[in-house]
Amino acid sequence: MKFFSTLLFLLLFLLGTAQNLPTETTIKEFRLCKTKECQIKKSFLIAESYLEVDDLKASQKWLDITKNLTGDKIIDTTNVFIHSLQSELFYYNGLFQFGINEAEKVITNSFLLKDSLLISSGYFFKGINLYELNDFKEAQIMLWKSRVYQPKNVVTKQLRSPILNEHIYNNLAQLKQQLQELDSAIWYNSKAYFYAQKNNSKRGIPNIEQTYSLIFLDKNMKDDAIFYLNKSTQSAKKSNYDDIILGNYGYLMLCYPNNAAEVNKWFDKGLALIKEKKVNISYQVVFYRTAIKAFKNNNQLEQLAFAQDQLIKINRKISLNNNDYIQNITKQYVKNENKMLKQELNLSKSIKEKQIFYFLVVGLLLISIGLWYFFKQRQRLKNQEIETLKNNQEISNLESLIDGEEKERKRIAQELHDGLNGDLSAIKYRLSTLEEAGLSPIDTENLGKVITMIDDSCTQIRSISHNLMPSSILEYGLIETIKEYLIKINTSDHFRVDFQSYGNYIGLTKKNETIIYRIIQELVTNILKHSKATEAMIQLNYREDELVITVEDNGIGFNLDSVSNGIGHKNIQTRIAFLNAHMDVDSSANGTFYTITIDINKLK
Repeated sequence: MKFFSTLLFLLLFLLGTAQNLPTETTIKEFRLCKTKECQIKKSFLIAESYLEVDDLKASQKWLDITKNLTGDKIIDTTNVFIHSLQSELFYYNGLFQFGINEAEKVITNSFLLKDSLLISSGYFFKGINLYELNDFKEAQIMLWKSRVYQPKNVVTKQLRSPILNEHIYNNLAQLKQQLQELDSAIWYNSKAYFYAQKNNSKRGIPNIEQTYSLIFLDKNMKDDAIFYLNKSTQSAKKSNYDDIILGNYGYLMLCYPNNAAEVNKWFDKGLALIKEKKVNISYQVVFYRTAIKAFKNNNQLEQLAFAQDQLIKINRKISLNNNDYIQNITKQYVKNENKMLKQELNLSKSIKEKQIFYFLVVGLLLISIGLWYFFKQRQRLKNQEIETLKNNQEISNLESLIDGEEKERKRIAQELHDGLNGDLSAIKYRLSTLEEAGLSPIDTENLGKVITMIDDSCTQIRSISHNLMPSSILEYGLIETIKEYLIKINTSDHFRVDFQSYGNYIGLTKKNETIIYRIIQELVTNILKHSKATEAMIQLNYREDELVITVEDNGIGFNLDSVSNGIGHKNIQTRIAFLNAHMDVDSSANGTFYTITIDINKLK
């Protein structure tokens, strides 16, 4: 199956080792349960345990038991966890469209529960399934949404292990690697490494180190790849993650072109590990595929034939085990979906009957309280009018402040361009005429330097003038103006800003686009002045009724309380208030992350 080639995308993170799993103990506890709630919890944990040992059929069986126990249970976290696990099972079985359907249920129900961590999980599972369908652009958007909805404080003790920042960033890194956007891949993987080390993630650390090695292999930086593969192997051995170790042995084979002895050494180590530890069959597939590639590169025909034969045997075994199961699970899933549809129709009919009864009761009630409500509503409207007038006055004040600032910027820009720039040009002309006066060689040289300084000053003035009042907003819009601005920023060898835009562009008023541009400009200026960052990322995510702006850097971070009174911060807050927007800031020693959410419907 195609997805085995990209199992690293999720499996390496979420599966644990097969040793010491509590499956048998948990089954015994399930049988001893005296309440349905206890049975639901234990059966779900059993399903999770079987997933960890890659027994997908048993995992599905116990998940179906959990579904039957919950019945028509109202939407709660357990309900969401069931859809989440089902999405993951569909992913491992190559039923990616089914996996997307389950992930969308996770998203919908999580929004109803107002649980951002579960929302993040839903977008994550939707993203990895879209990836397998080769919809890389949409997969990237889903993974980024997963990051946006990830809460600052995550409760890890839940029925399911939560999706964390380390998972999201690592998967973004691997997606970027697949797209051969290798510098971005390193960026995202460094973020994943930070969170994995912060959380002391026993599995995350060696996995992310392995991802580094794969990126460096693609960059043909084999020494760096070998360093991280050895580092990953050491980290994995501490917690007995034999599957990661096996993968590393395979990738080390790719690091030694034209060195048959070294390639054979790592292949033999992998074979010994498979025989000794009985490593998960999925990772055996990855190992043999990597070995085949290495043997082809080195023209090792005998070893190539052996590896191909082993891979054929494994794939045949997988196919025999999974074909019947996939058919059964597909039929069962369709059956369950039809059952749910009938239940919804019956529920709708019952609701209509109840609505008729309630209508009569409520009608009588409304008549009895109608007069009271009428006078109450009138008072409320008066209060609303007062509040609206107050808010309108505040908005008017903000608008006047912003308009005044933009007018002053325009005036200064015009004065710099037409006044000072013109004066400097006149001075340059007069100085040029001095050359005709027969100056000495030294004076001529000094005169040339002065004229050059005047030219440089004119260039700087034009640049300042443009930054004060960019004309491209009026001509080309927000996105092109940001790109034009960043071209100038990226002239430095010490600092770079990447820019990405997702979704369908929504044209805003020029005033609002100018305000958004000023916010981004102020944030970038703050990064340049204070963060000591070498890289930054700006992203615009256009949704149906929403624009989400993220600005992220790899600088030293800052204390939020220490900058709250700064002029730059106040300017940003003023503009945020005018847009009726919301801004979240997450700053640490590893960098700063701004998220600005703008409701399009609330813009003037």
